[in-house]
Amino acid sequence: MALLFLLIVSMPAGLESVQELEELAVGPGIAADRWSGLYIKGESVGVYCSSHGLPRGGIFYLCKVGEVTCLTPKRGSNSSDGARFTLTNVSVNVSGMYVCIYQMWRSGTFTNATGRETVNINVTGDGQLRWTG
Repeated sequence: MALLFLLIVSMPAGLESVQELEELAVGPGIAADRWSGLYIKGESVGVYCSSHGLPRGGIFYLCKVGEVTCLTPKRGSNSSDGARFTLTNVSVNVSGMYVCIYQMWRSGTFTNATGRETVNINVTGDGQLRWTG
């Protein structure tokens, strides 16, 4: 009984059940438009952040792992389960691992969920797609 009490006390504002708390702990998913993650300099890269059962209407951020800033956030709609980011005219410095962060504003409090999945974007500058290992 004490464990249940602790869970309820530590729930973020606006959550009404332990089930909702567990859903927020899952975090958003991520996928690139190419399963290989390989791109040529100058191409566009599409990355999709999905909510994986998180409440709809939140804000998605696409962040490069190890960087301080993220791309401009995109709001998910109440009718879709994610947001699509497009990186245009990419260069080699775009290469790296990316993660999605989901943020929801409820009852005056931000609740964040960071994805456990990452996607690797590898941009080559010479027009040749190469596998890295």
